[in-house]
Amino acid sequence: MDYYEVLGVSRDASSGDIRKAYKKMALSYHPDKVAEADRAEAEIKFKEVSEAYEVLSDEMERQRYDQFGIGRNGQNVWEDEEDLFGADDFAQFFGFMPNGGPGQGPGGRGPANGSANGRANGRPARKGRTEDADIPIRVTLEDVYKGKVFKMNSSRDVLCKLCHGSGARSKAKPKKCTVCNGEGMVKKLRRLAPGVVTNEYVECRTCSGKGEILREKDRCKKCQGTGVKEEKSILEVYVPRGSRDGQKIVLEGAADQAYGKDTGDIIFHIEVQEHATFTRKGDDLHSIITITLAEALVGFSRVVLQHLDGRGIEITVPAGTVTKPGEYFVVKNEGMPKKGSDVRGQLYLSVNIEFPENGWCLEASELRQVKDLLPTKPRQPLNILPKDVDNVDYTIGTGPLPESELSDGEDDGDDLPQFQANGPPECNTM
Repeated sequence: MDYYEVLGVSRDASSGDIRKAYKKMALSYHPDKVAEADRAEAEIKFKEVSEAYEVLSDEMERQRYDQFGIGRNGQNVWEDEEDLFGADDFAQFFGFMPNGGPGQGPGGRGPANGSANGRANGRPARKGRTEDADIPIRVTLEDVYKGKVFKMNSSRDVLCKLCHGSGARSKAKPKKCTVCNGEGMVKKLRRLAPGVVTNEYVECRTCSGKGEILREKDRCKKCQGTGVKEEKSILEVYVPRGSRDGQKIVLEGAADQAYGKDTGDIIFHIEVQEHATFTRKGDDLHSIITITLAEALVGFSRVVLQHLDGRGIEITVPAGTVTKPGEYFVVKNEGMPKKGSDVRGQLYLSVNIEFPENGWCLEASELRQVKDLLPTKPRQPLNILPKDVDNVDYTIGTGPLPESELSDGEDDGDDLPQFQANGPPECNTM
């Protein structure tokens, strides 16, 4: 059986083409959609279509199928490997026996009930859980500084109130699903390592894990047999003060509902956008303020920036206090709020001193006045004869100092080979 031929698609078909082909053929061959006389043949064809889609819709399974093709007796090569690594072989390999007996693994022990996953015959219980819904929520640094409530439209599946999720009308008798034989789960092979595969059970897609299929006339009129109806609502999500990038907010039991399953959660993933003024480091905030050279020399008192809650932050440097390059101000309790506490981190303000442009003062008398105002320390003159002094040209550089580079042909000697006095080179091994 060629899965591509079964679905009527080419081998380079996209996942969307495969999905469309499956829906079309599944409707054509669904046992509930054909006459009673054609039902037996339709069930066989429907099972083939479902099997083909199950393999080709899974990227990894499709790659395996494309690589190994169809094995003997029309079976997939991966299914043939079960002959080499049967259930008992895997049971002994992992330390349990499938019939509940003691395992033969390390120490001769296995699970108390003797199954691979704590279930009879290695099959998981059909009751499971609907998928969690993962939703990113983009917030600003202001939002997580002050805390904020977000409102958003939401829609999800909830159990039909008329049939309580069964999908059947009153007193209707569903038929057993022929694809999973009423189990609600189908066996799938998964590779553990090259040449080693094992069985795992996944939800049957045909019956959505129910193990039963309803004829059209037996379906609930309100939900059309799906067992669920769409519910629209407005979700309110509170992002607490001090929340961090990547933090999760969980609304338990707020995801889609499904018959016979526990309801999953809606999980919001906080994504904090970069801020133009502040950088967060833990519970601390960092920013850069710019002051003039005059302010650096004589002190100042002014609002230097606007905080995340709109307040102005005023810094007062007493007159006569000099602010030097590389210094920063530490403002206590003005950082980010610590979660569950009124305590805040620190605010670090790095100082950038703005120097005047060249030529800011051309009057010699004014320059002398500035020079006279600034304190100077007498320097011990160097004892060098005038004839030994060179007046050199220079340029001004900015940023980090450049790395020193060796000239062509120049070597620092670190990589020179070491020779013994009267013998071949000595090799040191470590």
